[in-house]
Amino acid sequence: MLIKHYLRRSLKNNLLNFYLQFKAWLTSRKPINDERKVHPPNNYKLVFEDKFNTVKLSEEWRISQPWGEFHPNNLYQYWPKDSSCVYTSPDGLVLELRKKPRTFNKSELPIWQQKDDLPDEFTIDWSAGLIFLKQPFKFGWFESNIKIPTDTSQWAAFWLSGNESWPPEIDVFESYTKDDSEDIKIRPNIHWGRTDNNTKKDYGAPNIFVKDANKRFVQYVVHWTEDFIKFYFDGQLVQVCDNKELLKDNSNFQNVILNHGIKQIEGISSKESFMLIKDVKIYQKI
Repeated sequence: MLIKHYLRRSLKNNLLNFYLQFKAWLTSRKPINDERKVHPPNNYKLVFEDKFNTVKLSEEWRISQPWGEFHPNNLYQYWPKDSSCVYTSPDGLVLELRKKPRTFNKSELPIWQQKDDLPDEFTIDWSAGLIFLKQPFKFGWFESNIKIPTDTSQWAAFWLSGNESWPPEIDVFESYTKDDSEDIKIRPNIHWGRTDNNTKKDYGAPNIFVKDANKRFVQYVVHWTEDFIKFYFDGQLVQVCDNKELLKDNSNFQNVILNHGIKQIEGISSKESFMLIKDVKIYQKI
Protein backbone atom coordinates (compact mmCIF):
# COMPACT_ATOMS: atom_id res chain seq x y z
CA MET A 1 0.00 0.00 0.00
CA LEU A 2 1.29 3.44 -0.99
CA ILE A 3 0.21 6.93 0.08
CA LYS A 4 -1.68 7.35 -3.22
CA HIS A 5 -3.89 4.38 -2.29
CA TYR A 6 -4.95 5.89 1.02
CA LEU A 7 -5.71 9.18 -0.75
CA ARG A 8 -8.16 7.35 -3.02
CA ARG A 9 -10.25 6.54 0.05
CA SER A 10 -12.10 8.72 2.51
CA LEU A 11 -10.80 9.05 6.07
CA LYS A 12 -13.82 7.10 7.28
CA ASN A 13 -13.16 4.31 4.79
CA ASN A 14 -9.47 4.13 5.73
CA LEU A 15 -10.31 3.84 9.42
CA LEU A 16 -12.92 1.16 8.74
CA ASN A 17 -10.50 -0.94 6.70
CA PHE A 18 -7.72 -0.55 9.29
CA TYR A 19 -10.14 -1.88 11.90
CA LEU A 20 -11.33 -4.80 9.70
CA GLN A 21 -7.79 -5.84 8.86
CA PHE A 22 -6.72 -5.65 12.51
CA LYS A 23 -9.64 -7.97 13.36
CA ALA A 24 -8.48 -10.36 10.63
CA TRP A 25 -4.99 -10.38 12.14
CA LEU A 26 -6.44 -11.21 15.57
CA THR A 27 -8.54 -14.00 14.09
CA SER A 28 -5.51 -15.47 12.30
CA ARG A 29 -3.81 -15.95 15.68
CA LYS A 30 -6.68 -17.98 17.14
CA PRO A 31 -7.17 -21.75 16.86
CA ILE A 32 -9.75 -22.91 14.33
CA ASN A 33 -12.57 -24.44 16.37
CA ASP A 34 -15.47 -24.10 13.95
CA GLU A 35 -16.36 -23.46 10.32
CA ARG A 36 -15.48 -19.95 9.22
CA LYS A 37 -18.07 -19.01 6.58
CA VAL A 38 -20.23 -16.08 5.52
CA HIS A 39 -23.43 -16.32 3.52
CA PRO A 40 -25.03 -14.11 0.87
CA PRO A 41 -27.98 -11.85 1.76
CA ASN A 42 -31.39 -13.54 1.96
CA ASN A 43 -32.61 -11.76 -1.17
CA TYR A 44 -29.87 -13.36 -3.32
CA LYS A 45 -30.31 -16.62 -5.27
CA LEU A 46 -27.76 -19.13 -6.53
CA VAL A 47 -27.22 -18.63 -10.30
CA PHE A 48 -24.03 -20.66 -10.82
CA GLU A 49 -22.30 -23.48 -8.95
CA ASP A 50 -19.48 -25.87 -9.75
CA LYS A 51 -18.26 -28.39 -7.17
CA PHE A 52 -15.69 -29.85 -9.60
CA ASN A 53 -16.92 -33.37 -8.80
CA THR A 54 -17.09 -34.61 -12.41
CA VAL A 55 -14.45 -36.57 -14.31
CA LYS A 56 -13.72 -33.65 -16.64
CA LEU A 57 -13.92 -29.90 -16.20
CA SER A 58 -17.34 -28.52 -17.17
CA GLU A 59 -17.70 -26.98 -20.65
CA GLU A 60 -18.79 -23.78 -18.89
CA TRP A 61 -15.10 -23.11 -18.28
CA ARG A 62 -12.35 -22.28 -20.74
CA ILE A 63 -8.81 -23.43 -20.00
CA SER A 64 -6.26 -20.62 -20.44
CA GLN A 65 -6.99 -17.00 -21.34
CA PRO A 66 -9.18 -16.34 -24.40
CA TRP A 67 -6.62 -13.85 -25.74
CA GLY A 68 -3.61 -16.17 -25.57
CA GLU A 69 -1.46 -18.56 -23.58
CA PHE A 70 0.99 -15.98 -22.25
CA HIS A 71 1.49 -12.24 -21.86
CA PRO A 72 4.36 -10.82 -23.93
CA ASN A 73 5.55 -8.79 -20.95
CA ASN A 74 5.85 -11.92 -18.77
CA LEU A 75 7.85 -14.52 -20.65
CA TYR A 76 8.43 -16.70 -17.61
CA GLN A 77 5.07 -18.56 -17.53
CA TYR A 78 2.34 -19.69 -19.90
CA TRP A 79 -1.19 -21.10 -19.44
CA PRO A 80 -1.58 -24.17 -21.70
CA LYS A 81 -4.92 -24.66 -23.43
CA ASP A 82 -4.91 -28.39 -22.73
CA SER A 83 -5.61 -30.15 -19.43
CA SER A 84 -1.95 -30.75 -18.54
CA CYS A 85 -2.17 -28.30 -15.61
CA VAL A 86 -5.95 -28.38 -15.00
CA TYR A 87 -7.88 -31.45 -13.85
CA THR A 88 -10.47 -32.59 -11.33
CA SER A 89 -9.65 -34.83 -8.37
CA PRO A 90 -11.46 -36.25 -5.29
CA ASP A 91 -10.25 -33.15 -3.39
CA GLY A 92 -11.46 -30.63 -5.97
CA LEU A 93 -10.09 -28.87 -9.02
CA VAL A 94 -6.31 -28.95 -9.31
CA LEU A 95 -4.38 -26.09 -10.93
CA GLU A 96 -0.73 -27.06 -11.24
CA LEU A 97 2.50 -25.13 -11.66
CA ARG A 98 4.98 -27.22 -13.64
CA LYS A 99 8.51 -26.84 -14.98
CA LYS A 100 7.57 -27.69 -18.57
CA PRO A 101 9.61 -25.65 -21.10
CA ARG A 102 7.87 -24.86 -24.38
CA THR A 103 9.18 -23.06 -27.45
CA PHE A 104 7.07 -20.41 -29.21
CA ASN A 105 7.56 -18.87 -32.67
CA LYS A 106 6.78 -15.16 -32.99
CA SER A 107 5.38 -15.52 -36.52
CA GLU A 108 2.70 -17.95 -35.28
CA LEU A 109 1.36 -15.60 -32.59
CA PRO A 110 -1.61 -13.20 -32.82
CA ILE A 111 -0.55 -9.79 -34.15
CA TRP A 112 -1.01 -8.03 -30.80
CA GLN A 113 1.53 -10.40 -29.18
CA GLN A 114 4.18 -9.85 -31.86
CA LYS A 115 5.98 -7.05 -30.07
CA ASP A 116 9.09 -5.58 -31.70
CA ASP A 117 11.37 -6.68 -28.86
CA LEU A 118 10.04 -10.25 -28.87
CA PRO A 119 12.58 -12.81 -30.21
CA ASP A 120 11.66 -14.75 -33.35
CA GLU A 121 11.84 -17.91 -31.27
CA PHE A 122 11.82 -18.19 -27.47
CA THR A 123 11.23 -20.71 -24.71
CA ILE A 124 9.02 -20.26 -21.64
CA ASP A 125 10.00 -22.57 -18.80
CA TRP A 126 6.92 -22.67 -16.55
CA SER A 127 3.35 -23.76 -17.29
CA ALA A 128 0.44 -22.95 -14.96
CA GLY A 129 -3.22 -23.90 -14.71
CA LEU A 130 -5.85 -21.22 -15.41
CA ILE A 131 -9.63 -21.47 -15.85
CA PHE A 132 -11.91 -18.75 -17.24
CA LEU A 133 -15.71 -18.83 -16.81
CA LYS A 134 -17.24 -18.25 -20.24
CA GLN A 135 -20.41 -16.58 -18.95
CA PRO A 136 -19.79 -13.00 -17.75
CA PHE A 137 -21.67 -11.49 -14.80
CA LYS A 138 -22.53 -8.00 -13.61
CA PHE A 139 -22.80 -7.63 -9.82
CA GLY A 140 -23.33 -10.41 -7.34
CA TRP A 141 -21.81 -12.52 -4.59
CA PHE A 142 -18.83 -14.57 -5.80
CA GLU A 143 -17.28 -17.17 -3.52
CA SER A 144 -14.80 -20.02 -3.67
CA ASN A 145 -13.19 -22.37 -1.16
CA ILE A 146 -9.49 -22.62 -1.97
CA LYS A 147 -6.33 -24.17 -0.59
CA ILE A 148 -3.45 -21.92 -1.56
CA PRO A 149 -0.28 -23.61 -2.93
CA THR A 150 2.76 -24.17 -0.74
CA ASP A 151 6.20 -23.29 -2.06
CA THR A 152 8.50 -20.41 -2.92
CA SER A 153 7.88 -17.75 -5.57
CA GLN A 154 4.19 -18.61 -6.05
CA TRP A 155 1.40 -16.38 -7.42
CA ALA A 156 -2.13 -17.83 -7.22
CA ALA A 157 -5.29 -15.78 -7.74
CA PHE A 158 -9.11 -15.64 -7.77
CA TRP A 159 -10.31 -12.63 -9.76
CA LEU A 160 -12.81 -11.03 -12.11
CA SER A 161 -11.81 -9.26 -15.32
CA GLY A 162 -13.69 -7.09 -17.82
CA ASN A 163 -15.53 -9.04 -20.50
CA GLU A 164 -14.82 -6.50 -23.26
CA SER A 165 -11.85 -4.50 -21.98
CA TRP A 166 -9.21 -4.29 -19.26
CA PRO A 167 -9.55 -2.70 -16.75
CA PRO A 168 -11.93 -3.25 -14.94
CA GLU A 169 -10.59 -5.95 -12.64
CA ILE A 170 -11.59 -7.13 -9.16
CA ASP A 171 -8.97 -9.27 -7.44
CA VAL A 172 -10.78 -11.28 -4.79
CA PHE A 173 -7.26 -12.22 -3.82
CA GLU A 174 -3.77 -12.63 -5.18
CA SER A 175 -1.43 -14.71 -3.03
CA TYR A 176 2.34 -14.39 -3.13
CA THR A 177 5.35 -16.10 -1.60
CA LYS A 178 9.03 -15.22 -1.86
CA ASP A 179 11.79 -17.34 -0.33
CA ASP A 180 9.68 -18.55 2.62
CA SER A 181 6.84 -20.84 1.53
CA GLU A 182 5.00 -20.27 4.82
CA ASP A 183 5.09 -16.46 4.53
CA ILE A 184 2.07 -16.03 2.27
CA LYS A 185 0.83 -12.55 1.33
CA ILE A 186 -2.90 -12.64 0.50
CA ARG A 187 -4.20 -9.40 -0.95
CA PRO A 188 -7.46 -8.10 -2.47
CA ASN A 189 -7.39 -5.25 -4.99
CA ILE A 190 -9.47 -3.42 -7.61
CA HIS A 191 -8.37 -1.82 -10.90
CA TRP A 192 -10.15 0.81 -12.96
CA GLY A 193 -9.57 3.58 -15.52
CA ARG A 194 -7.99 3.14 -18.94
CA THR A 195 -4.55 2.19 -20.18
CA ASP A 196 -4.73 4.13 -23.46
CA ASN A 197 -4.99 7.55 -21.77
CA ASN A 198 -2.90 6.78 -18.67
CA THR A 199 -5.85 6.96 -16.24
CA LYS A 200 -5.49 3.37 -15.01
CA LYS A 201 -5.52 3.16 -11.19
CA ASP A 202 -5.68 0.55 -8.47
CA TYR A 203 -7.28 0.68 -5.04
CA GLY A 204 -4.30 -0.75 -3.18
CA ALA A 205 -3.63 -4.29 -1.97
CA PRO A 206 -3.33 -4.65 1.81
CA ASN A 207 -1.94 -7.87 3.23
CA ILE A 208 -4.74 -9.85 4.91
CA PHE A 209 -3.69 -12.38 7.54
CA VAL A 210 -5.32 -15.81 7.15
CA LYS A 211 -4.43 -18.76 9.37
CA ASP A 212 -3.05 -21.86 7.60
CA ALA A 213 -4.26 -20.78 4.16
CA ASN A 214 -2.05 -23.42 2.53
CA LYS A 215 -3.15 -26.25 4.82
CA ARG A 216 -6.95 -26.07 4.56
CA PHE A 217 -9.76 -24.81 2.36
CA VAL A 218 -10.53 -21.15 3.09
CA GLN A 219 -13.62 -19.31 1.85
CA TYR A 220 -12.89 -16.16 -0.21
CA VAL A 221 -15.78 -13.88 -1.22
CA VAL A 222 -16.37 -10.64 -3.06
CA HIS A 223 -19.78 -8.95 -2.77
CA TRP A 224 -19.94 -6.62 -5.78
CA THR A 225 -22.77 -4.07 -6.17
CA GLU A 226 -23.21 -0.64 -7.74
CA ASP A 227 -22.87 0.93 -4.27
CA PHE A 228 -19.95 -0.98 -2.77
CA ILE A 229 -17.47 -3.83 -3.17
CA LYS A 230 -16.82 -5.90 -0.04
CA PHE A 231 -14.26 -8.65 0.50
CA TYR A 232 -14.61 -11.51 2.98
CA PHE A 233 -11.76 -13.86 3.89
CA ASP A 234 -12.17 -16.85 6.17
CA GLY A 235 -15.64 -15.89 7.33
CA GLN A 236 -15.15 -12.21 8.07
CA LEU A 237 -15.29 -8.86 6.33
CA VAL A 238 -11.75 -7.60 5.58
CA GLN A 239 -12.14 -4.68 3.16
CA VAL A 240 -14.86 -2.31 1.94
CA CYS A 241 -14.65 -0.08 -1.14
CA ASP A 242 -16.99 2.85 -1.75
CA ASN A 243 -14.94 4.97 -4.20
CA LYS A 244 -17.59 6.24 -6.64
CA GLU A 245 -15.26 6.54 -9.64
CA LEU A 246 -14.01 3.01 -9.12
CA LEU A 247 -17.52 1.61 -8.69
CA LYS A 248 -18.73 3.30 -11.88
CA ASP A 249 -15.83 1.92 -13.93
CA ASN A 250 -16.43 -1.56 -12.47
CA SER A 251 -20.12 -1.61 -13.38
CA ASN A 252 -19.56 -3.64 -16.56
CA PHE A 253 -19.79 -7.39 -17.14
CA GLN A 254 -16.79 -9.37 -15.91
CA ASN A 255 -15.57 -12.97 -16.13
CA VAL A 256 -14.43 -15.14 -13.23
CA ILE A 257 -10.84 -16.41 -13.42
CA LEU A 258 -8.85 -18.70 -11.14
CA ASN A 259 -5.20 -19.40 -11.78
CA HIS A 260 -1.96 -20.68 -10.39
CA GLY A 261 1.26 -18.96 -11.38
CA ILE A 262 4.80 -17.94 -10.66
CA LYS A 263 5.98 -14.66 -9.18
CA GLN A 264 9.39 -14.26 -10.75
CA ILE A 265 11.81 -12.87 -8.19
CA GLU A 266 15.53 -12.56 -8.85
CA GLY A 267 17.57 -14.92 -6.73
CA ILE A 268 14.60 -17.05 -5.64
CA SER A 269 13.84 -20.32 -7.37
CA SER A 270 10.29 -21.50 -7.97
CA LYS A 271 9.16 -25.07 -7.46
CA GLU A 272 6.33 -27.19 -8.81
CA SER A 273 3.15 -27.06 -6.73
CA PHE A 274 -0.64 -27.10 -6.99
CA MET A 275 -3.65 -24.99 -6.03
CA LEU A 276 -6.86 -26.74 -4.92
CA ILE A 277 -10.34 -25.33 -5.55
CA LYS A 278 -13.26 -27.02 -3.80
CA ASP A 279 -16.05 -25.04 -5.46
CA VAL A 280 -17.19 -21.80 -7.08
CA LYS A 281 -20.59 -20.26 -6.34
CA ILE A 282 -22.24 -17.12 -7.72
CA TYR A 283 -25.38 -15.52 -6.26
CA GLN A 284 -27.31 -12.55 -7.60
CA LYS A 285 -29.99 -10.30 -6.20
CA ILE A 286 -33.53 -11.48 -6.86
